[in-house]
Amino acid sequence: MRITGWVAPIGLLLSMNMTGVAAEIRKDIEYSRAEGMSLRLDASTPDGSGPFPAAILVHGGGWVRGDRKIDVAPLFKPLTDAGIAWFSISYRLAADPLHFGVAINDVEAAIRFVKDHAADYRIDPDRIALIGESAGGQLAGMAALNNAPGTSVQAVVALYTPTDLVGLLKGSDLIPASIRDTLQGTPFEGLLLARLAQLSPI
Repeated sequence: MRITGWVAPIGLLLSMNMTGVAAEIRKDIEYSRAEGMSLRLDASTPDGSGPFPAAILVHGGGWVRGDRKIDVAPLFKPLTDAGIAWFSISYRLAADPLHFGVAINDVEAAIRFVKDHAADYRIDPDRIALIGESAGGQLAGMAALNNAPGTSVQAVVALYTPTDLVGLLKGSDLIPASIRDTLQGTPFEGLLLARLAQLSPI
């Protein structure tokens, strides 16, 4: 008799934890075009009428690689379980130094897309956060700080994010000493450092 007194509540608790919150998933949606490239996102909206808060996820990968479906996947379930809609975006990777920083514009385009389609996804356009990991955190931070028209957000969650790119270039073991030595004292060094300062959320 004593056993059955606590088995039912424990069973109910376990079944609640094992059952995920239902959500509508939409994949491979074009949110913008840049330089002839289709920029896409995957979206998840909780079941219900909403409007729900939303998070735009920006994957990492050192600005040169990464995947919206894999790198930020650990965030999908916690956000869904919390009743938060999420949009995981792809962006232009920095294939060459001249493209470094253009992905900030892609994050801004994603914010505009989500706001413009708020009714379609049953989200509240006044409750949007950016969540970026590593390089994605830098992109998210800069997109928020730029404050371009139509891109205001309520929060930025930047996970293990490089915020001082000048300091990174000057002191990180990830940058080979040969590259620093080649640049030192050249006109290009000053231009590069100025550009990195512009792109540093700090």
